Amino acid sequence: MIPVTRSWRTFVCGLAVTTLFSLGHMVAQETAAPEAPAPAAEAPAAEPAAPTVEQRIFDLEKYVTNGQAGKDGDVEWKSNIAGPGPGHNAWQMTSTALVIFMTLPGLALFYGGLVRKKNVL
Repeated sequence: MIPVTRSWRTFVCGLAVTTLFSLGHMVAQETAAPEAPAPAAEAPAAEPAAPTVEQRIFDLEKYVTNGQAGKDGDVEWKSNIAGPGPGHNAWQMTSTALVIFMTLPGLALFYGGLVRKKNVL
Protein backbone atom coordinates (compact mmCIF):
# COMPACT_ATOMS: atom_id res chain seq x y z
CA MET A 1 0.00 0.00 0.00
CA ILE A 2 1.24 3.50 -0.88
CA PRO A 3 1.74 5.78 2.14
CA VAL A 4 -0.67 8.72 2.03
CA THR A 5 0.45 11.94 3.63
CA ARG A 6 -1.85 14.38 5.39
CA SER A 7 -1.43 17.08 2.73
CA TRP A 8 -2.33 14.62 -0.05
CA ARG A 9 -5.46 13.56 1.83
CA THR A 10 -6.45 17.22 2.32
CA PHE A 11 -5.92 17.91 -1.38
CA VAL A 12 -8.08 14.95 -2.46
CA CYS A 13 -10.87 15.89 -0.03
CA GLY A 14 -10.81 19.51 -1.24
CA LEU A 15 -10.90 18.37 -4.85
CA ALA A 16 -13.87 16.08 -4.11
CA VAL A 17 -15.81 18.84 -2.34
CA THR A 18 -15.10 21.31 -5.17
CA THR A 19 -16.22 18.78 -7.76
CA LEU A 20 -19.43 18.02 -5.87
CA PHE A 21 -20.30 21.69 -5.53
CA SER A 22 -19.64 22.41 -9.20
CA LEU A 23 -21.69 19.38 -10.28
CA GLY A 24 -24.53 20.55 -8.06
CA HIS A 25 -24.66 23.84 -9.93
CA MET A 26 -24.69 22.07 -13.28
CA VAL A 27 -27.56 19.79 -12.28
CA ALA A 28 -29.55 22.67 -10.83
CA GLN A 29 -29.77 24.49 -14.17
CA GLU A 30 -33.34 24.85 -15.37
CA THR A 31 -34.48 25.02 -18.94
CA ALA A 32 -35.50 28.44 -20.21
CA ALA A 33 -39.22 29.12 -20.11
CA PRO A 34 -40.84 29.93 -23.45
CA GLU A 35 -41.27 33.64 -24.03
CA ALA A 36 -44.72 35.03 -23.37
CA PRO A 37 -46.34 37.03 -26.16
CA ALA A 38 -45.87 40.77 -25.87
CA PRO A 39 -48.84 42.54 -24.24
CA ALA A 40 -50.84 45.00 -26.29
CA ALA A 41 -49.55 48.56 -26.13
CA GLU A 42 -51.41 50.74 -23.66
CA ALA A 43 -52.61 54.21 -24.52
CA PRO A 44 -50.06 56.85 -23.45
CA ALA A 45 -51.01 58.94 -20.43
CA ALA A 46 -52.08 62.50 -21.08
CA GLU A 47 -49.25 65.00 -20.61
CA PRO A 48 -49.74 67.68 -17.98
CA ALA A 49 -50.63 71.14 -19.21
CA ALA A 50 -48.03 73.83 -19.80
CA PRO A 51 -47.33 75.83 -16.63
CA THR A 52 -48.69 79.29 -16.03
CA VAL A 53 -46.51 82.11 -14.67
CA GLU A 54 -47.81 81.51 -11.13
CA GLN A 55 -46.99 77.80 -11.41
CA ARG A 56 -43.48 78.56 -12.65
CA ILE A 57 -42.90 80.88 -9.68
CA PHE A 58 -44.29 78.18 -7.41
CA ASP A 59 -41.79 75.74 -9.00
CA LEU A 60 -38.92 78.09 -8.14
CA GLU A 61 -40.14 78.32 -4.54
CA LYS A 62 -40.34 74.52 -4.36
CA TYR A 63 -36.82 74.27 -5.84
CA VAL A 64 -35.32 76.52 -3.19
CA THR A 65 -37.16 74.75 -0.36
CA ASN A 66 -36.42 71.25 -1.76
CA GLY A 67 -40.06 70.52 -2.55
CA GLN A 68 -41.44 68.52 -5.47
CA ALA A 69 -41.63 70.77 -8.50
CA GLY A 70 -44.52 70.49 -10.95
CA LYS A 71 -47.15 69.57 -8.39
CA ASP A 72 -49.43 71.51 -6.06
CA GLY A 73 -51.95 69.27 -4.36
CA ASP A 74 -53.90 67.49 -7.10
CA VAL A 75 -52.86 69.87 -9.88
CA GLU A 76 -49.83 68.82 -11.96
CA TRP A 77 -47.99 70.62 -14.73
CA LYS A 78 -44.86 70.08 -16.80
CA SER A 79 -41.93 71.57 -14.90
CA ASN A 80 -38.58 72.67 -16.33
CA ILE A 81 -36.87 71.92 -13.00
CA ALA A 82 -35.52 68.38 -13.03
CA GLY A 83 -33.69 67.85 -9.75
CA PRO A 84 -33.58 68.80 -6.10
CA GLY A 85 -32.66 72.27 -4.93
CA PRO A 86 -29.60 73.68 -3.18
CA GLY A 87 -30.59 72.35 0.24
CA HIS A 88 -29.16 68.94 -0.63
CA ASN A 89 -25.82 70.52 -1.48
CA ALA A 90 -25.80 72.50 1.74
CA TRP A 91 -26.51 69.40 3.83
CA GLN A 92 -23.78 67.41 2.08
CA MET A 93 -21.25 70.18 2.70
CA THR A 94 -22.30 70.39 6.36
CA SER A 95 -21.95 66.62 6.78
CA THR A 96 -18.51 66.68 5.16
CA ALA A 97 -17.37 69.43 7.51
CA LEU A 98 -18.62 67.46 10.53
CA VAL A 99 -16.74 64.34 9.41
CA ILE A 100 -13.55 66.33 8.88
CA PHE A 101 -13.88 67.93 12.31
CA MET A 102 -14.24 64.48 13.92
CA THR A 103 -10.49 63.92 13.43
CA LEU A 104 -9.50 66.99 15.45
CA PRO A 105 -10.10 65.55 18.96
CA GLY A 106 -8.08 62.46 18.09
CA LEU A 107 -5.19 64.52 16.81
CA ALA A 108 -5.33 66.76 19.87
CA LEU A 109 -5.22 63.75 22.20
CA PHE A 110 -2.36 62.16 20.24
CA TYR A 111 -0.19 65.28 20.11
CA GLY A 112 -1.09 66.10 23.71
CA GLY A 113 0.39 62.78 24.79
CA LEU A 114 -2.81 61.21 26.11
CA VAL A 115 -2.84 58.39 23.53
CA ARG A 116 -0.10 55.83 22.93
CA LYS A 117 1.46 55.68 19.48
CA LYS A 118 0.45 52.04 18.89
CA ASN A 119 -3.27 52.93 19.24
CA VAL A 120 -3.20 55.52 16.44
CA LEU A 121 -3.72 54.35 12.88
